[in-house]
This record gives sequence, C-alpha cells and structure tokens, in this order.
Amino acid sequence: MGNSKRIGESIKYPRNLFVRKSFQVIGKLLIKILTTTEIDGMENYPKSGRLIVVGNHTGVLETVLMTSFAPRPIEYMGSNDIPHEPQLAFFMNSYKYIPVFRGNVSKGSMKAGLEVLNQEGVIGIFPEGGIWEPAIRKAQPGVAWLSHHGNSPVLPVGFSDTAGLMMGALALKRPILKMNIGKIIPPVRIQPGKPKKIQYEKSAQAIMDAVWTLLPKNDLENHQEYFNEKFRLEVKIHDIDGNNVNLPDSLTIRDGESFAKFLYRSTLINNFRDNLKLYIDPLKTLDKNPTPQDIFKATSEILNYLKNDNPYYFTYRYGQKEGKKMGNGIRQVHDIARWAVVNNFQLTLIPIRTYTSALSNKEIIEYSPTELRKW
Repeated sequence: MGNSKRIGESIKYPRNLFVRKSFQVIGKLLIKILTTTEIDGMENYPKSGRLIVVGNHTGVLETVLMTSFAPRPIEYMGSNDIPHEPQLAFFMNSYKYIPVFRGNVSKGSMKAGLEVLNQEGVIGIFPEGGIWEPAIRKAQPGVAWLSHHGNSPVLPVGFSDTAGLMMGALALKRPILKMNIGKIIPPVRIQPGKPKKIQYEKSAQAIMDAVWTLLPKNDLENHQEYFNEKFRLEVKIHDIDGNNVNLPDSLTIRDGESFAKFLYRSTLINNFRDNLKLYIDPLKTLDKNPTPQDIFKATSEILNYLKNDNPYYFTYRYGQKEGKKMGNGIRQVHDIARWAVVNNFQLTLIPIRTYTSALSNKEIIEYSPTELRKW
C-alpha cells in the first residue's frame, strides 16, 4: 500500500506523530459530536510498557474509537492482501500501519511488530482478521505468537456492534457506541514438548474469548440470531425453446453449497467488486437472470485473481477445506457457464440459504442474498 510500512523497513516507535495526533484529536471531537459514546475500564490501560491491544471487529468505528481514546500512539497491524476501499485508503495510508499479507506466513510483518514491542510500544490488532462473517469468528494465531515472542501483555477491548453506524453518525443520528476495556492478560507462554501451532491457536482463542466477554449482552445475542445455517445451489438449464436440459455427469456441481455461501457473504464478494475492481455484477444479480456469457466472465475474473494474485483469499478466511470448496464451487459454475455458452443454453442459478431464527424458532428460507450493513 502507498504509505503503509513496507516490509523490510525498520520501525522507530513512535512514528508519524503529527498525523496520528491530528487523527486522534479530530476523531475524539467527531465522536463526541456525532455519537453517544460510553467508555468503561480506561483505568485498565497501562500508561507505559510494551502492549498488544486487541478488539472485536464489525465495522470501521472500532479503529476510530481505539485510536481516539488511547493514551499512547498505536501501531496497527492491518490486512494488505487486497487493496482497501478508496474511501478508507487515504486515512489508512496517511496514518501508516504494518501490512499483513493474510494467508501467507508474513515474517516481515511479525518482525516489524516485534520491533515495536521491543521499544516498549503499543501494537493494535483485530485477531479475527476481517469482517466477512456476520457472527463470532475464530481468532488468528498471530496475536499469540507476538505476545509470546515479544513477552507482551494483552489488553482486551470489547466494542458494541458498529456495523453500519458510521453512516448513521454522518447522518447526525448520534448512534450509541460502547467500548469496554478489560483486565490485562499476561504474555502468552508456550510449554515445551507440545505442538506450538496448537498452543498458539488455543492462546489466541482465549484472548478473543476475553474480548467477547466485554461485549454488551445484546450484541452477543445479536451474533446468535440464527442457527442451523445451511446453503444449497439450484442449477437450471433450458434450451432456446424453454425445454429443460440435464447437466452432463462431467459438469455435476459438487460444491454448490460453498458457492452459495460465498454469494451470501456480501463482504467477500464485494471485495472483488469494490476493492479489486473486478467485473462480478452478474453474480450479485442472479435474480435478474444474467446471461451465461456474463456469468462466465464474472467467474473467470475471480478465478484469474485466485490463480495469479491471491490463492489464499478463501483459505485464509475459512481454512483449507472450506476455502478450497469455495474456489472449486466458482470453478464448477464457471465450467457450466462455458458449456451453456457453447450450446446456446440459458443458465439459471438460485442460491438458497436456510436457517432457524433464534427469536421465532422458525425456519427461514432466502432465495436472494441481501447486503450486510456497511461501515
């Protein structure tokens, strides 16, 4: 990214003080004017010494809150596997951060984080790694690795759900924001003779669990609004006369469930459109029956990106098994669309999501994805 920290450079903590202090002053002023903010536990924030600050992540405002009310400058570690949205890129590049290439072993990023801690600095991390799932997500192990190797305590911070509230604040609706700061967690210790990877994963999850205990009760319940979530994909083929056509056995879609899930995760698919500027609109408007040519083009752009630029896009977010299924599902739909184009057939894709509402205990069926709240 333009002005973010390039891997291999040395970091002197604190850095970029004028910009960061300006952001902090302006951010605190705007929060007081545009929102109703409640902060609890500031007495738990150490005034000196190395520290890793961690929080949950549902929108943009967590970073604004964490930055504005921190007693010391925070050196953030942030994603860099895809470009940021233009509306946010300016602020992120001006602030400067340590880029983390999600899905890869980002040794340079971790080394930079250790440099900051070794200077008794403050690192800011959101261990869930992103906002692609509308529920509690598994913590990434990097936070535990940093805590162990940097001999650094961890400060958990729980934020109320901020998804969509940035727009509400700008519309002068004064949304309610809550930031709860928990008790310090001692540095992670790794026991000899046991697999380190498993220990890092367990320690990272324990840190994230501490964060979740700080969320307001209503926000925890909101993350549990549904259960038994399932997906499936209906594929219908018609010839020019409207007659049904069966798929050949060689094109049987085996990962339609994962493809449908991808379509219902609007943050995932919007990254391709908004951040990477790929042509994927037909996949966003399947209810309008795009042509097989358009579906073929959209899936081609995604597959080319996965092959040539970022093969870890799905596996980072969902693990090897589910991540590969998502990629395979896109490829299978791509092959079906190509076959339909060659044979002048009409292709209809219907992604279906079913889940049980925790409020009504009734099964809900959706036939068209909707947008999650943005920012």
